[in-house]
Amino acid sequence: MLDIGWQELLIILVIALVVIGPRDLPKVVRTVGQWTGKARSYARDFQRTIEGYADESDLSAIQKEIAEANKELKEVRRDFDKEGKKLDEEMSTVEKGLNTEENHNTSNNGDVENNKNQNLVKESPSNTTKNNQNDPQIEVTKKSLDKNVRDNS
Repeated sequence: MLDIGWQELLIILVIALVVIGPRDLPKVVRTVGQWTGKARSYARDFQRTIEGYADESDLSAIQKEIAEANKELKEVRRDFDKEGKKLDEEMSTVEKGLNTEENHNTSNNGDVENNKNQNLVKESPSNTTKNNQNDPQIEVTKKSLDKNVRDNS
């Protein structure tokens, strides 16, 4: 604050005692103390007001950042939705192509494929289930064979 040491304060008190006099000195000191208190309270209020405005400006800046982030997220979501629709369309065309190819193969080789599938299913199912009960590749093969048999029937 003010760099006033004890020596300077003592000199000010002695001068005030001589100039004002001992009778009016307590009133003057009281009045100076009140003014000092008011000045401090005004300074404190001013500081709080400035800090309040600073906090409000920070909040508004944060709100702007959040709004910008939301806009970016919405754009990303739209892009993902577009890409997802494209992938769905591509998957459906691939599935249609596979279905037509499968139908073409089964119509040309229907009897041969049916006989092959039935022979594979009949070949020792007990050995495959005992030795490879949890083998996922065998499970997929069994499912595809069952599907082919059903489709060819």
